[in-house]
Amino acid sequence: MKTGRPPILERRCLERTGITMTEYYRQCSGKMNIHAAAKTLDISPNTIYNWLHRNRLEWSSPTDNNREPFRFEFRGRRGTRSEHCRLAGVKHGTVSKIMLALRVGFADAVDIAASRAKARDEIIAIKDRCRAAGISESNVRKIRKDYGVSAVDALEIAIVRKATRDARNGK
Repeated sequence: MKTGRPPILERRCLERTGITMTEYYRQCSGKMNIHAAAKTLDISPNTIYNWLHRNRLEWSSPTDNNREPFRFEFRGRRGTRSEHCRLAGVKHGTVSKIMLALRVGFADAVDIAASRAKARDEIIAIKDRCRAAGISESNVRKIRKDYGVSAVDALEIAIVRKATRDARNGK
């Protein structure tokens, strides 16, 4: 004679889905993870694990590593935050830090991180252009600070000044 409380899993499965737990297992295994199935039945995942162990069964996980609940539409593409960051050319950690520090949403944080990365790339390009033009980078920085212009405009001013100076000196 069996004593103890009646099995919760079978009763909940019949109440919530209208089918037996064995049938529910056949339908859900491989299509959702155990945690999602347990949430649907309003039970703990351990209850399902115990049922599987008692019946010598295994739950097969979905093939996409359960990422579908975390995917969302952003700029015309569907993906996770990491995938969207990779498409924007920024690191997910950088976006997360910006979100926490500035208290902005994901979209704004991606835009900020992308603009910072673009500015960093422009600075590297300006350094190379300064070297190619034979102008010191500190001179460009000083012009930029004095006139409040972009680095590209400051470089152009420095090139004009150098050409004027060279023409005056007869070079």
